[in-house]
Order: sequence, then structure tokens, then C-alpha cells
Amino acid sequence: MLEVAVEMDYYGGFSEVAVHARELQGAAGIALSWADAITADQDVPERP
Repeated sequence: MLEVAVEMDYYGGFSEVAVHARELQGAAGIALSWADAITADQDVPERP
């Protein structure tokens, strides 16, 4: 998701695509922080 946001920002310049790229970059950061929190939580069982 973050890689797509970077590509959109690069090719979008200052257009509406660049605005969406920044939104996607923020969402990618949130998803990554959720994944890190789930991994760090000892109460969440490991999946096979």
C-alpha cells in the first residue's frame, strides 16, 4: 500500500492523484501500526 502511494505521489505531481496518494500513505501507516500492535500483544494467539 505504501509503495503504491509513493508511486501515485511521484506520477501525480500536484494533482488530485497526489492528494489521494497522501491519504493512502496515511492509511498504510495506520495499517502497519495495527499489525505491529497485534504482533506485540501477548494475548493474541499465534496462527499456524
